[in-house]
Amino acid sequence: MSSAKYLLVLEDSASRLAAIESAARRLSLKVAHWSDVHAMRAEAPAYFNATKIISLDYDLSGSPYCETGDPGTGQEIVEFLLNYQAFCPVILHTSLDNRGKTLAAMLQAAGWQSEWIGLKDQNDLKRWEMTINVWTSEEG
Repeated sequence: MSSAKYLLVLEDSASRLAAIESAARRLSLKVAHWSDVHAMRAEAPAYFNATKIISLDYDLSGSPYCETGDPGTGQEIVEFLLNYQAFCPVILHTSLDNRGKTLAAMLQAAGWQSEWIGLKDQNDLKRWEMTINVWTSEEG
């Protein structure tokens, strides 16, 4: 992971993940992806030193983890992140407007740069990619 720049993603939709991965390549970011909060909480901290941005879904009802247990929600990852001092921006890409706005506000109140972008259509994906590009460019 040494000099790689990572985008950490919580997402259960294969099509949405493919779009995110395509955008990440254009932005020269490597993707580390999880479809359940349990695995993300356990594995993501190993990436934190090389993380440039985090993008979180809220509802993980399409997660393969649903077959064996509760995959959790993006809110659980936000609450997990609140145990850390802010180290990168976070986008809430859930299509659930109120959840996304609430979680972004929780992060902002704790000093994290955060925004909700619903990823409901192609225009949202372009805005998501542009936001990441601006945020990662600001960091240098």
